[in-house]
Amino acid sequence: RWCCPHHICAHEDNDAGDNTIWLCGECPPPPPCLLNADRATYWAETQRRLRAAPPESAPKLVSPAVLFMTSDEAPTGVVINAGGGRYYRAQIFVNDPINLGIEATFEDLMANTESLMDMSQAKPKTGGV
Repeated sequence: RWCCPHHICAHEDNDAGDNTIWLCGECPPPPPCLLNADRATYWAETQRRLRAAPPESAPKLVSPAVLFMTSDEAPTGVVINAGGGRYYRAQIFVNDPINLGIEATFEDLMANTESLMDMSQAKPKTGGV
């Protein structure tokens, strides 16, 4: 049995002698024409598909946003979107909380849904929970 070529396989010692491809769960499934392919064919097709990806879809273009969001200057309550060399910010807004107490139930929340969903006085999220 063969694993996805991107990951180390725990099944390589399997001596079943078949050509089953084990996928890692992270990679996209192979095209149907490769389901019965051997490892070399699957690896070659995977590499071909990766080389065919447009340059703007390179994972390295997300790295600046990841590094920014892990820096000391990272804002709270925002989402930085990254793709194709373009970056933009999405802001999280919060309304005033409704305090139902520590014995709150589903029914209590449902009775206050209108207040919970009211964003007319919402403010940008700037800290903690």
